[in-house]
Amino acid sequence: MTLPRYAVRVDRSAAAIVEVLRAAGFHVELLKVPCDALCSRHGHWHCVELKSGKGGKLTPAQVRFRDRARAPLVVLRDVDAALDWVATVP
Repeated sequence: MTLPRYAVRVDRSAAAIVEVLRAAGFHVELLKVPCDALCSRHGHWHCVELKSGKGGKLTPAQVRFRDRARAPLVVLRDVDAALDWVATVP
């Protein structure tokens, strides 16, 4: 029995956002499940979801993960949002 394969969609802004995060000193581990990336800096880990534009809502699985983890799931939609978020992280 073969499991169905699904194409993993990469949001258009993901590469530029990852570049900004790495330039700001974050270690970025790209995942896809349960979130797009785990980012760490100064010993603190952050769950990050990369979305394109104003659309791109969290999937039901991502909402369940966020709720189970009882931790923030940062949603970054573009480079400006990434820069704004980076400025708030110690």
